[in-house]
Amino acid sequence: MAGSPQASAAAPPTATSNATPGRGQFGGRGGATGPGATWWKDDSVKKEIGLGPDQVHRIDGIYEKRARDMASFVDELHKQRDLLEQMARERTADDATITVQISKFEAPQAELDKSRILMDYKISRVLTDDQNKKLQAYWERQRAADWAARCAADGRGRGRGPFPRLP
Repeated sequence: MAGSPQASAAAPPTATSNATPGRGQFGGRGGATGPGATWWKDDSVKKEIGLGPDQVHRIDGIYEKRARDMASFVDELHKQRDLLEQMARERTADDATITVQISKFEAPQAELDKSRILMDYKISRVLTDDQNKKLQAYWERQRAADWAARCAADGRGRGRGPFPRLP
């Protein structure tokens, strides 16, 4: 199934990840920018899994419908995230107030997450069993390469595990 983290990145174009520049620390999950967001348009992926033009068209339709359907949730997520970040910066809200704001932020995020999972499921049904297996193998290789790159970038490489070194 196309439900891996990279495949799951196929969210509405305005959804953001935690690392989105200019959007602060409460960016949300399941962003749509970056590698893998529209994997079915990548020529090497299409070739590797044997994706046909009709399948690309059908997957595009599923993706675009979700983007349209979720636009209001993305807008609400951004609004609630901005309010939460403002509260966090100001540090004047009491625990109950910030807890309510966290819930307001998480509600549209949960809807986006559910719709992404459903979209991934619908996309998986466009693919044959063999294509799904090949796609999963592709994502496993991507995850391994991404992990190795992150470990090398922050000095965790050479089998030292996912934890940073202590001084």
